[in-house]
Amino acid sequence: MAKFRKKPVVIEAIQLVAVSETKRKYGTSIEYNSAEVAKFIGGIVRFPTRPNGTKLGRFCVEIDTLEGVMTGDVGDYIIKGVKGEFYPCKPDIFKLTYEAVDLQRIAQGENMFNLLMRMSSQNRTRLIFFGCYIIFCSPVILAAVVIGFLF
Repeated sequence: MAKFRKKPVVIEAIQLVAVSETKRKYGTSIEYNSAEVAKFIGGIVRFPTRPNGTKLGRFCVEIDTLEGVMTGDVGDYIIKGVKGEFYPCKPDIFKLTYEAVDLQRIAQGENMFNLLMRMSSQNRTRLIFFGCYIIFCSPVILAAVVIGFLF
């Protein structure tokens, strides 16, 4: 069987979380970041409370996906896929699959790539040759200096 690796793509995601909890006369009122989640998704989003045997019930989000309606629980991440689709992802799977991205570092990398692409092919070749020279010759020069210093 062939093996495959996920392509490195940058995705957007938001986690459905409780932001405040207030004790009331007849129980506890919990506020969630549902407005942020709804704004992130942008379409029709439902936040029903499903029975789960407790007084509060189970707060969740229902998302229309390409495969039908999917339910995300509190703590789940809502991911925007590469085609603009949204779907929920359990936190443990999310942490195994994704990592935070430093957008400034990515922008710098893209700027360097664009700069290289704008260079003439002759200058690009010179830069690559110089980089290889530094990578491969630096240890040799350092070794010669150290050996010369020792003797």
